[in-house]
Amino acid sequence: MILALPSADARLDAAVSRIKREEGLAIRRAAKAIRDDSQPVKIARALDRLNALTKAHAASYIEVLKARAEYDALTAGAEDVAVEQIKAVVADAFGIAVADMTAQRRTARIAVPRMVAMSLAYERGDRSLAEVGEAFGGRDHGTVLHARKTVAAMRLADANFDLKVSLIEASF
Repeated sequence: MILALPSADARLDAAVSRIKREEGLAIRRAAKAIRDDSQPVKIARALDRLNALTKAHAASYIEVLKARAEYDALTAGAEDVAVEQIKAVVADAFGIAVADMTAQRRTARIAVPRMVAMSLAYERGDRSLAEVGEAFGGRDHGTVLHARKTVAAMRLADANFDLKVSLIEASF
């Protein structure tokens, strides 16, 4: 019997959830101490606990980044997927038209799916940043680079967004 280790995404989601839960609890406790207690010692203790928790979470964030790097390494050898296929899948997942991917509009409703598609087009194919930008309405290579960084940051910040992008990636 072979035991499967939790995937990098599962570990990432668990770490992010734990960090958010612990930070939320510490912030609520500190706020309660400040609101309810006029004793400076109690307020100082609550703030010290919050500070210690923040330092402890620096190690957790490193764990999250390691899990993300492991996941990226596992998906690095993925097959070359056509840009048009990526556009279609991402547009469908976000409920927009494929034509919106190349449109000049910058609303978040269109820009976020476009950034996801640009990021996937670069990662899932042997294309330069300039080639990907050209496939998305003649955008600059810097736009594609910005899209990749933004999507990576959004995935770390929002577990639901990360899950949605992971499901899109799994469809290829």
